[in-house]
Amino acid sequence: MRMVVLIVILVLLSCPARAGETDPNGGQLRSIVENYLKSASPSDETAKKVKEMGGMDATNDYLLLCSIEIATGVGFLIWDSRMRADSCPSKMISTPGYYCEIYSRNHDHWNWQQGLMDNYCKE
Repeated sequence: MRMVVLIVILVLLSCPARAGETDPNGGQLRSIVENYLKSASPSDETAKKVKEMGGMDATNDYLLLCSIEIATGVGFLIWDSRMRADSCPSKMISTPGYYCEIYSRNHDHWNWQQGLMDNYCKE
């Protein structure tokens, strides 16, 4: 048990995103998606879809981008911090992944600004 706790602590300490990190310009999130697309196997359907749509800047399928980002610890922490900074979760938006999807559908996915989700996060 102690070993598991130690490993979790080491992973969190080595993680570039910390609790509260919102990555407003999307640099860390871009890196996540870029690295994923570069290292994806030829049979990876998610990577294929993003590439077929013209790459990460051309795709308007934010569910794909959000799922790639949220699947990593860094992306999860960033979207969770953004959600909390906007006073979410609420009854309407209860997870970082859903917050990512709603934010991206209504605003620039790569450039986050606090307060743009007020209509969605306030109950």
